[in-house]
Amino acid sequence: MAAGSISGDEFVKLAHDFLVLAEKTKDSWKMKEIPDEQYYLSKKEVKKVSRQHIEEKQTEDLTSVDEEDGCQLELSSTECVTYEYHVVYSHSYNVPVLYFNVYHQNGKLLSLDEVWSDIPECYRDRLLEERWSFITQQEHPLLGRPFFMLHPCHTTDLMAQVTAIQDDGHRNYLLSWLCAVGPVVGLKISPLYGYGHVKPGD
Repeated sequence: MAAGSISGDEFVKLAHDFLVLAEKTKDSWKMKEIPDEQYYLSKKEVKKVSRQHIEEKQTEDLTSVDEEDGCQLELSSTECVTYEYHVVYSHSYNVPVLYFNVYHQNGKLLSLDEVWSDIPECYRDRLLEERWSFITQQEHPLLGRPFFMLHPCHTTDLMAQVTAIQDDGHRNYLLSWLCAVGPVVGLKISPLYGYGHVKPGD
C-alpha cells in the first residue's frame, strides 16, 4: 500500500483497536456490520449550537426537554441538534472517509449551508475556496441514504505526513486521522485518547 493509505483488512483491525481506546475513554463509538462482512464505525452526539447558525427554526418546541439526551432547548440562544458520524472505508481511495448527518430535534436534516455555517471559523476561512468540494452530500456507500462527507482526496498525503513524524508505535491510524479531520465538523477527540493514557493492548 502507498504511504498514508491502508487496506480494507487493516481498516477493520484498526477499527477494533480504536474501539478498545474508545471504551477506555467512555466514548460512544460502535462498530456496525452489514451483509457481506462490511463494517463501519458509528457515533451520535447531541450538541447545543447557536440559533444564529440555524436559518429555519421551529419555535413551538423550543422549551421542550429531550429526556433521553438530557438536553433542554432554550428559546434565548441555543438549539440542540444531533450529529451522526460514520467512519467508512473507501476502496477507491484506500483510506477512511468521515460521513455525517446533522438534524434538528424534529428529525429535519440541516442543509449544506447550515452545516457550513456551524463549522468553526478557524477552519471555515481556510476552506472557503473548497467549500463545495471539501464537504459534499452523497449517497452513503453502505446504507444508500444521503450523507454529508469529507472528501478523501487529500487523506493519503495527510496521513503519510502524520505517520512519518510519529515515533510512537501505539498511535492508532484512525485516531490520528480523526484528530486531524474531525474538529472541522464538530467531532472532538477526548484528551484521554492521548499518549500515555490509553494504548492498544493496555
